[in-house]
Amino acid sequence: MRRKIEGMKSPLAAVAAAFLFLSIATAAGRSAKQFNINDLSERELDSLHLLTRFQVRSLMDYRRQWGDILSATELTLVDGFTEDDVEALGDIVTYEPSTGRGRVKHLASVRIRKNWNAEGFSMTSKYKLTGSTFDAALTLDNDPLEKFPDFISGYFKYKGWIAGDYDLRLGQGLVMSTGMSLSAFGEPGSQIGRDSYRGHTSSSESNFLRGVAWNGPLKRFDLTAFASFNGVDARIVDGAYTSIATDGLHATGAERAKKNSMREPLFGVSLARTFGTWKVALTTIAYSYTKPNGRKVQEYNRLQMYDGWWGNVSASLYGIAGTWRIFAEAALDAHLAPAVKAGALWAPSYAIEMSLALRACSPSYIATHSAGDAYNQIGAQYALKFIAGKWKFNLNADFCYYPWYRYQKPAGGVSFKARAAAVRTWPGGASLQAQASYSDMIKGKVQMKIPVGAFQFGAKVEANPKGFALFAEASLRTRKFEASARVTYYNTDGWDGRIYLYERSLPESFSTQAYYGKGVGEYLVLKYSPTHTVDLWLKIQQGYCAFFTRIFIPG
Repeated sequence: MRRKIEGMKSPLAAVAAAFLFLSIATAAGRSAKQFNINDLSERELDSLHLLTRFQVRSLMDYRRQWGDILSATELTLVDGFTEDDVEALGDIVTYEPSTGRGRVKHLASVRIRKNWNAEGFSMTSKYKLTGSTFDAALTLDNDPLEKFPDFISGYFKYKGWIAGDYDLRLGQGLVMSTGMSLSAFGEPGSQIGRDSYRGHTSSSESNFLRGVAWNGPLKRFDLTAFASFNGVDARIVDGAYTSIATDGLHATGAERAKKNSMREPLFGVSLARTFGTWKVALTTIAYSYTKPNGRKVQEYNRLQMYDGWWGNVSASLYGIAGTWRIFAEAALDAHLAPAVKAGALWAPSYAIEMSLALRACSPSYIATHSAGDAYNQIGAQYALKFIAGKWKFNLNADFCYYPWYRYQKPAGGVSFKARAAAVRTWPGGASLQAQASYSDMIKGKVQMKIPVGAFQFGAKVEANPKGFALFAEASLRTRKFEASARVTYYNTDGWDGRIYLYERSLPESFSTQAYYGKGVGEYLVLKYSPTHTVDLWLKIQQGYCAFFTRIFIPG
């Protein structure tokens, strides 16, 4: 038996994004020179050491098929580039037309997902409009048994202004961080928070802002001002909210009753100043719910209760000193409960990089828009990457102490996670990856990929003390057609021995399967491009299918 888990970010994509970020951070330390992503040749892109080989090839294919990339939003549409990759590129990349003339581009897509063993289907439809000085997007989405569209999201961004739905990250995320985040176990650079300001294009129905914002220069400062009045799904009892839902499901009557049952007015401002290679910023936000707090006070949540207006203020720092990158943020909430994150990254060469981040958050620190669970913890995270010949090694460790009682974690409890990975690549594109990790139990995996002409073959085995899973896969790629197939055998001691495997999915989505029990699973992904402006995708697996169409309309 298998259980489908959708919406989880791909671990491989997170690692790739972290590697891209680190490479860029290292290159930025050597040179602040910008480059136009539409002007460089394939060889020049390779020589920058900022992109993986797959990303370079995807970028060249996209430019040959659809022309120049005119905005950061459009770059996220290129296979191999996640939103985190684009954010990591930051100010290093410009999106000027290679011909010197601005153009407008349109991109429409529809994704339909159907579980053959359940009623209803889900649909996501997106439209994106990009230009040299603006971009806009509209997203319509529904889950099974919901009326289409259950979720409507859109934005318009012109120069520094944005109106509609948007994601915002500031400092190290102790005060403000919406949207997707890098994996906790990435490469060293993934520990550094980066400012981000962009439209919300995901079908995720929570963890974003809805309103208006502006980012731009104010004399010698960089100002970000934002306001939001987003709806919140909540269970309302006697005029007060007793719980908040973030799953975005509105199929049943009880779920529909929660939909946008209260609002959250939010206001904030961040003022930053750059001194050479150093940047300091002050950030403050204020927010409230339009319904009073009616939650039952429990021992694990009594320090996370607030009512009426609340807020946070922080001071953050990021700077480059030789081969070092220093980052820090100190924050307070409305009752002066503190939270601190600080660390350093050392990158003496392209072959070795390491970072250490320390964090301490008061048990009573409350910041509803912080990254992760920034409260009641004292922790440290270490990451190391080094390259020896064709081998790349990664080591990660995270230790956390909980001074106060948390949900299912006693006061004084600790947690420890670690991972060691090695990757070997060959000039022809073949690769071998081995990894050992520890969280609640020891886990290990070995994976190999071998390209042969237009084909690529791969195999992987992953195991823990309670079972294992292994698969074999093959893919084919031609100018108009792509196919990818996988067969997986799994044998574990039930749910406690489950093994998560990332699977190839359709564009604009991620797929992670939890395999438990004993059985065989398989899937087939097909892509056909009848013209240079149309992509048709189909994914078929046991009890499930999905269809995706992407249409590019020249301006």
